[in-house]
Amino acid sequence: MFDSSEIPGEIVDVLVVRTEDLQKSVNMGKTLTAIWYEVMGKLQKGDSEVLSIMAQESGLSMEDFKQQMQATTFYYTPEVALKETRSRGFKKVMSKVTQFWSMQKKRLQSQNRQSVGILFPDGATLGNRRNIKLRINSRFMKLAKEKKL
Repeated sequence: MFDSSEIPGEIVDVLVVRTEDLQKSVNMGKTLTAIWYEVMGKLQKGDSEVLSIMAQESGLSMEDFKQQMQATTFYYTPEVALKETRSRGFKKVMSKVTQFWSMQKKRLQSQNRQSVGILFPDGATLGNRRNIKLRINSRFMKLAKEKKL
């Protein structure tokens, strides 16, 4: 047994929104991103109200939540998040996501290992290019960086 602190960078917390929903409402993407970075800023500053809510929603005591935070890498700003999503390390981690996802689909539906794909902001893909299921969209992070949300 081990915990995720022994595999740093392997578990990525992301905000996931259906592509169709973003296409229907650009304002939704902007609003969600603005809220995300507002909360990240408060979390980074140790805001007691935010910490309390997050601990409670995680089902953890405040002490346990703070301990978990010490073992977690947060991308508190859009600048840091943009840099990470463009890194080779991020693509390596996401390749493991496609492998895991494909193994689960294979187990459940007898599909091949490369049945799903991920599209990155630079246009690179992993997995099946004809079956993109996860798009890493940096558009809203860029708007946040430029303070245009």
